[in-house]
Amino acid sequence: MRRLIPPIVLIAVLVASSVLAVRANDAADPGHAVSSASPPSNDTPLLSVRRTPEWLRRPTADTLLGRAIQTVLSSSSIPSARCISVHRDGVEVAKNNIGSMFIPGPLQRLITAAAVAEALPADSVFRTAVAVHSDAVISEEGVLEGDIWLIGGGDPLLGTSDYMDRFDDDRPYTDLETLADDVAARLSADGVVEVSGGIQGDESKYTPAERDYVGEETPLGPVWTAEDNADNRVGPLSALMVNEGYSAWPETDEPSENTRSSKPALDAADLFAQLLADRGIIISSRSGDEVPPQGADRATLGEIESPPVSVILARALAPDGATTAEMLLKEIGVRSGVTAVRVSAILSGETGLLRRAELPVDGTSIADGSGLSALNQTSCEMFVSLLEATEIGSPLLNAVPDSADGPLGRCLSSLDGEMRLLATSEADTTGIVGQYIATNGDLVTFAMLANEPEIGATLGQCNILQRSMVNAVSGHPYGPALDELAPLPASG
Repeated sequence: MRRLIPPIVLIAVLVASSVLAVRANDAADPGHAVSSASPPSNDTPLLSVRRTPEWLRRPTADTLLGRAIQTVLSSSSIPSARCISVHRDGVEVAKNNIGSMFIPGPLQRLITAAAVAEALPADSVFRTAVAVHSDAVISEEGVLEGDIWLIGGGDPLLGTSDYMDRFDDDRPYTDLETLADDVAARLSADGVVEVSGGIQGDESKYTPAERDYVGEETPLGPVWTAEDNADNRVGPLSALMVNEGYSAWPETDEPSENTRSSKPALDAADLFAQLLADRGIIISSRSGDEVPPQGADRATLGEIESPPVSVILARALAPDGATTAEMLLKEIGVRSGVTAVRVSAILSGETGLLRRAELPVDGTSIADGSGLSALNQTSCEMFVSLLEATEIGSPLLNAVPDSADGPLGRCLSSLDGEMRLLATSEADTTGIVGQYIATNGDLVTFAMLANEPEIGATLGQCNILQRSMVNAVSGHPYGPALDELAPLPASG
């Protein structure tokens, strides 16, 4: 019987505390100093609810957060095809259609990035190499006999300054010109002034059959249609692709005005030949796309590494990161031993990366890595579970933009806490996914998706649904201020 006494006392204390809390007047001063001739004492009793102010406020805060989310749901702008999920420190606060499937649009890239973070070490890199046949000879006239191979390693950030300088965001890239500098210096040091052959672009790491998703048939139909790719954001993919697969571009940074390369490896070889020529090395023959010599038959002239995967993930999650996301997915395909077209098996199949992470993938349909395909389907529950399974400070979460740096940064009011979020509003999807660290340390994880024909084009970015969702979440913690509930100072 003795063991029952402490719980009974505790229950009595909690009941008494609850009664005191109910009787408290929020607008009144909960306690006034009382004059006394006795020595100074603490005006807040030892068993007062003021001893646990955060515990007292939490139920009210959760209720008010739930009500704020319900206000979002009651908006006339939100279609019936929608889902919302909000958790506070892993506890469900609000939900609506959380298990139903929706087209996620570019938010799909968060799923791709999660799979990449699971499959590739954060510090791993992609390497682009330049090689010749180990038996290649240099004539007395300084002519290197044979071809030079530019060997693609699947680097999605390989580019040149004239393309990258069009953007004002200091985006990271792997400078092909630096590789040309190194190779030209190496050749010149060996007395080479001319190459009798041409530059051969090698894309064999990813087979050409896996290069282009457009028109690729699946049990549900083509992954991408011509309409899906009408904005020119993703085209033929290759293990050797420079400047995101564009061969020409205007002064603006609008992707729809760029010229897509139909043969990325061959165009990369042509570009590298020109870079060497600009550095005094004459390339005598036309470029090609032959497979390079292997093993001991290959002599390396130079190589360059990409930024680490942790940096590349951030590019994949950027508004214009569709190509980067697709390239990362292809790398997972190669390392998983299945073709990159079978992305659903890679990520959500019986032994897929996401299922192994015990995420709720049932019903999720993954057709591509960028979210451009209308065949993609997932749930708000999937997004919230994915983020909650991610440690704060992890490469994946660090890749999610800070709210001020993301697509909604221009239209959000200042936040007291810290928020990372992804948002999209285009085609048939508008949505938002993110995490918020409130001023009291609570972690609020949230997702909202809404599907309706042309809803993205109708509402646009920074729309009322996105703003309302962020405002509701960033209002947490709700309820009375902690200094109104905290222990009163001692009086004397």
